[in-house]
Amino acid sequence: MKRRVSYVCASCFGLTLICLVGLIAIVQIRARILAQNVVTETDIVYGMGGSEPLKLDLEQPRNGKGPFPAIVLVHGGGWVGG
Repeated sequence: MKRRVSYVCASCFGLTLICLVGLIAIVQIRARILAQNVVTETDIVYGMGGSEPLKLDLEQPRNGKGPFPAIVLVHGGGWVGG
C-alpha cells in the first residue's frame, strides 16, 4: 500500500512540475510580446525631496492615441529605502 501512495505522490509532483514549467514559458512569451508594444522610460525626475531627486518609471503603449488609463504603484519601502 505504501508503494502505491508514493507512486501517486511522485506522479502528482511530476504533473505539477510540468504545469509549472509550462506556465513559466507562457509568462515569458507574454512578456516578450508586451515588451514589443510598450515604451519604458526610467528614472524620470518629477520633484525633489530636500536635495534628493524623486524619480518615477513610466510605461506607455508604443502605438495608439491617448489619453490612456494610468496605474500608480507606490513602493512600500516606508519612504526610507528601497
